Amino acid sequence: MFGLTFPNPVGLAAGFDKDAKLYDELGYYGFGFIEIGTLTPKAQPGNEKP
Repeated sequence: MFGLTFPNPVGLAAGFDKDAKLYDELGYYGFGFIEIGTLTPKAQPGNEKP
């Protein structure tokens, strides 16, 4: 898509490693791509606690 090719079609979605602290370690698992960081215009409320 859009001229991009990846070595593996399975990637890791944004939000898992918001501060990019595990970027190198996650790369060892063979993901085709890893999205890091997060961007929100306003603070978001979390899920309600049980």
